[in-house]
Amino acid sequence: MHSKKRRLWRHLKRHPYDSSDHVKYHECVHQWRRLIQQYEASAEENLIKANDVGAFYRFVNKRVSNRSKVTAVTDQNGVAVTNDTDIANAFNDYFTSVGVQSNNISLLL
Repeated sequence: MHSKKRRLWRHLKRHPYDSSDHVKYHECVHQWRRLIQQYEASAEENLIKANDVGAFYRFVNKRVSNRSKVTAVTDQNGVAVTNDTDIANAFNDYFTSVGVQSNNISLLL
């Protein structure tokens, strides 16, 4: 279904004003989404039927955990700041230290 959707998309890009291609593509996308939802539902059902607590927690943790590692905002002395005003000032200090003063000339490339 995924390859069919890609094929229809390529055809639609070549013929953007063909309304029948639009209809075919959108029907294919809806069917593709339904198949994905059915697959995910069956995988979750199989996980529950397996009655494996460890597998269940691994499944849940893959979807719940935050993968991005965001560090705390620190000031110039390396001290973590939590107050909104202090955070704003820390960002302002950083950007003014790395920024360049404008000469008011715009370049159009």
